[in-house]
Amino acid sequence: MPLPIVFESLTAFANTCFYTVVIPGELKVTNVIPIAKIPETKSLNDYRPISISAKLMLLLEKLLYYSIAIAIYAILQPITTIPSRKEYTLKVPVWI
Repeated sequence: MPLPIVFESLTAFANTCFYTVVIPGELKVTNVIPIAKIPETKSLNDYRPISISAKLMLLLEKLLYYSIAIAIYAILQPITTIPSRKEYTLKVPVWI
């Protein structure tokens, strides 16, 4: 089944981005497309801007949010031992 391979690849990509603190520039670009509000447009006010973001960037943002939330939760709990970095490696399956 090819889906586990995709999940492993996305997880490895997300972890690499988080640990190196480098996000590829292609993921940071958002395209803004004007969509007409009414059939006959006469001015720029007759358009509505619609942004199209890279879905992978939105996915990375959500994963980063959850990993930060888990880390904050772990910090706020009474700490008996200091966990290793391996224990905080993101191993969450990603649903696209």
